[in-house]
Amino acid sequence: MKQIVHVHVPKTGGTWLNNVMAANLPKGYWLGGEHLSIAGGIETVSEWRPDAEACVDDAGVQIQLVSGQPKFPGRWKNSLKISVCRNPFDLLVSYFSHEEPHPTRKIGSHEPHPGWAWAWEPHIRRDGVPAGWDCVNLTHGIRSFDEFIKKFCDVRFKWHHGLRRNNLFFQMFNIDGNCGVDVIMRNEKLSSAAQVLLLELGYVDKGSHFAGGSERSNVTHGKKDYRSFYTDELRELVEKKCAAELEMFEYDFDGPKNADAFVDPASVWYHQRSQVAMKNGQKIL
Repeated sequence: MKQIVHVHVPKTGGTWLNNVMAANLPKGYWLGGEHLSIAGGIETVSEWRPDAEACVDDAGVQIQLVSGQPKFPGRWKNSLKISVCRNPFDLLVSYFSHEEPHPTRKIGSHEPHPGWAWAWEPHIRRDGVPAGWDCVNLTHGIRSFDEFIKKFCDVRFKWHHGLRRNNLFFQMFNIDGNCGVDVIMRNEKLSSAAQVLLLELGYVDKGSHFAGGSERSNVTHGKKDYRSFYTDELRELVEKKCAAELEMFEYDFDGPKNADAFVDPASVWYHQRSQVAMKNGQKIL
């Protein structure tokens, strides 16, 4: 059996998965889960950094590319790489609704990015508006979900994380466009998918206790249905902006298009520089 590493796409239930993997895997088989990006092929896992390579696309918009510099060279070369996808409509609500720790507190190793220090001043926080994942709402002065979606979908707006705005699941793909993870689980079926993964690959024995939780439900922000956040206008903006992610991972506004708990990594392809995406070898227009 291979050691397992989790390429953690934010807001996909990855923290839950990290805890489950740590609790169920035999000692020595869990390498952890971090917000890392597949970069130089499946032999290299690299960390995205704000100083990653930058270039300007044909429309004159600055984009950032993963540099390909490995954080831990060779550490995960022979590991089983797993990741999680989630309905983009649901993920974006969680992205907006995420609550960060108090902006003036230092929590563990998490500190304000130097370039965004102004966003951490307490007086910037607006009543009733969450900080958002990675303090996106504080960084951009976003005051509502409507504003969040409109800025996210406006390719002329300089987003705090350009790679993620280009494709929510960019972390799974190497520099040549091929998917660099071995297993992609659906957030909507994450509990059952995790059990199948551990059982079918022999990491746990049949009949053994599974240290996990109940099936993750397709709701967010205090169990409020993500669809209630959207107007027809916002839905259409996301359908257009996230057309690639929706087709690649087989989602629509209401959720997965099938009952599968897994997505075949060989069926999806995404090239960061050109932003070309394909599903089953067919280019997504």
